[in-house]
Amino acid sequence: MKYFNCFSLVLDAMGKPQAGMLKGQKTFAGQYDECREISYEMQSGHVIQGQFCTPQVMLDFSSLGELAGPLTMLLTPLYVDMCLPASCTDADVFVLFESPVENLGAKLTAASCVKDKDPTTDAGFWVAIVFMAVLVVLCAWGTSYSVLLKRDKRKEKKYQSETSRTAATNGHVNKAFDDGLPEKAGNDVIAPTDVTVVDKPSPAVACNNGLKIVVSKPENPSNAQKTKSTGLGGRLLLCFSVLDNGRKLLDCSRGQADLSCLHGLRVISITWVVLGHCFSMFIGATGNTLENMRDLALMVKTWTMMPVISGTLSVDTFFVISGCLTSYIFLRQAQKSKGINCRTMALYYVHRFWRLTPLYMMSLLFYVGISPYLMTGPYDNSERQDLTICRSRWWLNLLYVNNIVEADKMCFGWSWYLANDMQFYVIAPLALLPWAYGKKIIGILVCLALVAVHIISNGVIVHRQKTMFLST
Repeated sequence: MKYFNCFSLVLDAMGKPQAGMLKGQKTFAGQYDECREISYEMQSGHVIQGQFCTPQVMLDFSSLGELAGPLTMLLTPLYVDMCLPASCTDADVFVLFESPVENLGAKLTAASCVKDKDPTTDAGFWVAIVFMAVLVVLCAWGTSYSVLLKRDKRKEKKYQSETSRTAATNGHVNKAFDDGLPEKAGNDVIAPTDVTVVDKPSPAVACNNGLKIVVSKPENPSNAQKTKSTGLGGRLLLCFSVLDNGRKLLDCSRGQADLSCLHGLRVISITWVVLGHCFSMFIGATGNTLENMRDLALMVKTWTMMPVISGTLSVDTFFVISGCLTSYIFLRQAQKSKGINCRTMALYYVHRFWRLTPLYMMSLLFYVGISPYLMTGPYDNSERQDLTICRSRWWLNLLYVNNIVEADKMCFGWSWYLANDMQFYVIAPLALLPWAYGKKIIGILVCLALVAVHIISNGVIVHRQKTMFLST
């Protein structure tokens, strides 16, 4: 009876044909948790644990004529979730299903099983953890240091305010007795604000018409509350202050040279990018979760879907914004400095690299070292090829050439934009320097040459790759 119950659970956890196949449903989804909970102890004492595996099957519709293309797009690859013993490897599953699938006139392309992950044996994981821990400590330290500095500034401001009030009051009371005061008391000059009227005589007072004037020495500024010095180390530490950085990020104030129209372009452009990815990501990375591919194929024929179909051009607006700001700041600096020198050009490149690279590399480190262990299950895509590529080719991202050197093996795929933008930034002075020195004709010719290169290169790409999309 126990064996029968185990077998029933295995069959129940396996994927089965579902409704909507004619709409493009191409996943025979199984029950992941039910499969993983299966545990059957055999008479020999060996325990069989359930393991969730997914073979991928390519169906052959070539004999159906005109319907072959649409059906191939809608129903391949076909994902069939299976519940198998945990002792099976990916290779075992492939061998197990290869022959039966071929007998049905299809082809088995891949088979993968969900495995438990152990980060303790992954050196990349520990490197990422150490760097993230150091970053957290620096943020906590920098934030605490910022809070202490602000507290000391408040105390100093309060002290200065109280001192000013006391000085103003004493100066008003003692002004009538200024003429009768001695000019010096020891080595200190007596000012009207250094005396106080008292009622009783004291050895430390000077007489003036029967009134007692106490000669007081001004407090040494060195003994007053001082603001902590923020040297180079302090300024570097403040760079990690969560409060200061958060205040800057959330600051909505606008400067005199602010180009307000660019903010609107950013909002429209990022909305366009998100809209396009909401459709395209289902077709690519998580295509096995989309249940109505047929509807999507019909939707793209309507005119209202043109923004989505043209979504590959949405990023171009960010290139326009970046180019506009680069030109504006570069030429403004040239006007202010009355020209461009070697130091300015060096800072132009160093500032850009230093502004982007640290956070970029930390994001890449988190992506490769930690993110694979944040998810597990039938739709876990942490075993993607690009993660393996990143471990050996991350330095291409550091140099911002990952979209040029073997682009088909790109690490951190969406970082192509950063590489492209950096390359545009590097060559921008070719067009800007003539304008900075007043050589407008040369500047126009260089700009026209760059536009011609862009148009010609797009034509070559479209012709050679037979693609329907324009390259950005």
